[in-house]
Order: sequence, then C-alpha cells, then structure tokens
Amino acid sequence: MEFERCHDFTGRATNYGNASCELFVEYDHRNTMSDALLSHGFIHDAPVRVRDGREYWPVVITGDREDINARLDSLREEKDADVSVRRVVSSNRSHSQPNQETLSERQREVFELACTHDYYAWPRGITTKELAKKTDISKTTLLEHLRKAEAKLLNQE
Repeated sequence: MEFERCHDFTGRATNYGNASCELFVEYDHRNTMSDALLSHGFIHDAPVRVRDGREYWPVVITGDREDINARLDSLREEKDADVSVRRVVSSNRSHSQPNQETLSERQREVFELACTHDYYAWPRGITTKELAKKTDISKTTLLEHLRKAEAKLLNQE
C-alpha cells in the first residue's frame, strides 16, 4: 500500500493519510457586523451561518416594530449593508416550541422548503418527489433529511 504525503498551506508535510488545511481570515475590525448589531441593541443569540455569500445572524431585540425598524434603518445606513429580516419569533417562545438551530444547514434548507411549499399541510401542497427535484437530491436523501429534522424538532429535551 502506498500513501501520498499531504501538505498544509505552508508546504509542510503532514501525517500520512491525513489531509489538513489551515484557513486564516483577515478582516478590518472596523467593518464587523457583530459590533454594529450590538451598538444598535441587537444581541447575538446563536452561531452565525454563512450560505451563498450571505451571513445569517440570529439576534434578540426588544422594542416595538417601529423602534426595531428604525434601528434596522440606522444599521443599514451606518454599515451600508443590505439587511433583511428573515424571520421574527415572539419573545414568549416556550421551550416546547421547535428550535431550528439544532438542524444542520441541509436539514434546515429542506425543512424550510417543505414548509414553504405546504408539504405539512393537508392535503399536501407538494410531493416528496417534487421537493427532491427542487433540491436536486434523491427522494430517499430528501426523506432522510426531513426525518432527521423532524426528530430534532420534535425531541427538544
């Protein structure tokens, strides 16, 4: 059996059979959204997700709709950022309500697509075959993602 020696980004050899990578991200600390969100009263509540070049920041904020919209407008202007609200959850949320933060990115994507297309409605608005085609995965894989997502959402203990 022959093994190829792997190298990291500096060119140093690593252990046989193990590929390792280093990723160093350098950014201007004056351009971070984290500080800007905090300065406008938004409290970072869960890990940031990055998908298709967009960042998704789960945050908590108090205030009425008008106040929150004013803070969002101020944030957009200050950071020259395209900020949109994807979902609003009431602060009265109990522990028995589903928490999608436990889902993998793919599970969340498939689950949200199923909800958007009334998969859980009666009668269903879309079939699993149609959902699979929209996500460009097999029906079996789609069902596996949905079952895992459902299990996580239903068993929140």
